[in-house]
Amino acid sequence: MVLKILQDGGPVMIVILLLSFVALVLIIERFLYFRKIEKNEKRFLEAIFPLLETRDFQSAEKLCARYSCPVAEMTKAGLLNRRLSSEEIKEAMEIRAEAEVPKMERFVGALGTIANIAPLLGLLGTVTGNIKAFGLLGSSGVAADPALLASAIGEALYTTAAGIIVGVPAVFFYNLYISRINRKTVELETQINAVAAAVKNGGGLSRSL
Repeated sequence: MVLKILQDGGPVMIVILLLSFVALVLIIERFLYFRKIEKNEKRFLEAIFPLLETRDFQSAEKLCARYSCPVAEMTKAGLLNRRLSSEEIKEAMEIRAEAEVPKMERFVGALGTIANIAPLLGLLGTVTGNIKAFGLLGSSGVAADPALLASAIGEALYTTAAGIIVGVPAVFFYNLYISRINRKTVELETQINAVAAAVKNGGGLSRSL
């Protein structure tokens, strides 16, 4: 059945199939990434509070190095600049937070591209299939080979369906990940003052992140 669909769909179907595989890999990779950083953030924040409150900065730096997540990187930047003024600490943390955004956005743009071009490729297959079908009718008239005509029509229908099938979940997960990135970015921005105060004064780190 799959081979028949690929044959009837033509070269465009092969491209759409490859895009579907790439989209699946990107969706799974980003899902695992966001789940990992959320788990690490929760554990990190639970462990960092007592260290900052007691001003055990050496242990706090080691804790930051153990956890791979944006808030740990941002806190590490604050710790490394803890001898500076509060404003300079905030500035260093803002720079570090901005540097973490591209890591969260990694591969999401590619997923969005697939979401856009998969339906267009399906439409392309529809056009080429219809061209073949009308070409057969034009050259042979009523005597056109039904098998060849069915193959041309199949190319038009299969590629359209495949493009939509690939495009819909790609659009859904693209928007989902963009939403999560925006939420994470806002969380980092709203926590800068609290983290800077905790680094400078040894308390007050918000647990809401």
